[in-house]
Amino acid sequence: MSDQAPELISTGVQVAADTGKRLGLTWTLRPGTITAIDPLTVVHDGDFQQTKIGIISLIGRLPVGTRVMTLGIPPAGNYAIGLIDVVPMDSRVIEGVRGSDTAGLVTSGTTELDLPFLQVSGLDLIKDTVYKLEAFFILATQSVATDVFQVRFRLDTALTGTLIGLSQFNAGVTTAVSMTSHGNYEATTTSHSTIFVSVLRTVGTGTLTVVPRTAGGSGQLSSYSSVSQIGVLNRNWFLQ
Repeated sequence: MSDQAPELISTGVQVAADTGKRLGLTWTLRPGTITAIDPLTVVHDGDFQQTKIGIISLIGRLPVGTRVMTLGIPPAGNYAIGLIDVVPMDSRVIEGVRGSDTAGLVTSGTTELDLPFLQVSGLDLIKDTVYKLEAFFILATQSVATDVFQVRFRLDTALTGTLIGLSQFNAGVTTAVSMTSHGNYEATTTSHSTIFVSVLRTVGTGTLTVVPRTAGGSGQLSSYSSVSQIGVLNRNWFLQ
């Protein structure tokens, strides 16, 4: 290679870059936010018109709201090539509610009891997205220590709506305890929804009393329910 080769290569690269820029063939790296998943679209930061641009993900399935770095390669298109502002998906609580009354609700026999203070409304669920459902009882008291109860999560209708999650528990004592129930739900459609929480005795003869809030308490002293976004279902697993 002659002494002039590096200079010639540099000049050639600069000429190619200038030509590409003149023809509109420059590659553009921009941050943005995923706005839809079917088809996948992004709105780039600084776009005051909020233009939704079709994008191809090179980093797996992406839920709505994910912050991404995109690479625009004309005329091929736009690609998601990395994540920014990464927050653990199960830390993204999208909706939650907590109890405010201090009067307990008591089950009756094997009849399912709705807990209206744990109803989570105004959810925009997205098809193929997996959500974590959680219900926390600040005080739950079994009248019979050996009884077994189910906590049920139902979609859109109290007591009779589609069962989308459940967990089973037995306190083993007749004194008040705090307990948490959770489950995962994959949304099968994109919808504006409500999730209801209920309890049901499955084994035994006694009752369960659930208290929305302890006397004089608020915040961490309340029962609550929440819905968090875990990720988007993939062919073999979901992105987290």
